[in-house]
Amino acid sequence: MQSLQRKNKLLELAQGVQDERISKEMKDIADQMGDDAKLTKRELEIATLIRDGLQNKEIAEKLCLSVRTVENHRRSLYQKLCVGNSAELIKSLGKYLS
Repeated sequence: MQSLQRKNKLLELAQGVQDERISKEMKDIADQMGDDAKLTKRELEIATLIRDGLQNKEIAEKLCLSVRTVENHRRSLYQKLCVGNSAELIKSLGKYLS
């Protein structure tokens, strides 16, 4: 999918996010997206909550997911961004998460 299509899709998905702060951040991220951005809406939601200091269980409760699903999304984020821990994740997402 091309960058503009991904950006438009993210903006569309952001409309359905109940948490206004996360929805706003997703819209901000969409504004900054380049061709290299390949993160899903859910990965961006989870990355935002990781940045806010929430643990997997807290994220799962907030997003009505299982802990295992959050762990899988976190693993996917680490793989896509070639990082090994939360600190590296937050640092590499700095251009998206303000």
